[in-house]
Amino acid sequence: MRIAVFGLGYVGVTTAACLADEGHSVVGVDIVEQKVEAVNRGESPIVEEEIEDLVAEGQATDRLHATTDAYEALDGSDLAFVCVGTPSRDNGAI
Repeated sequence: MRIAVFGLGYVGVTTAACLADEGHSVVGVDIVEQKVEAVNRGESPIVEEEIEDLVAEGQATDRLHATTDAYEALDGSDLAFVCVGTPSRDNGAI
């Protein structure tokens, strides 16, 4: 299955790396070019136990890559996850 994951923070990169480890073709999307470049080098943009190895393996097996282009990520994708922060209002409402 081809999966797009929007947001390469803690939730997104962990989701993307684990899905790639399960054998899916995953493209991560972020507006921060440094995060995209890190994933494409096989490096994790976050610090989390074992995630660096999963990102490196996903990149090496061509199951994980990243882009800043949402259209590229969605083209041919079967599923998309949105893993971005949702700021709340001062009263806690969304």
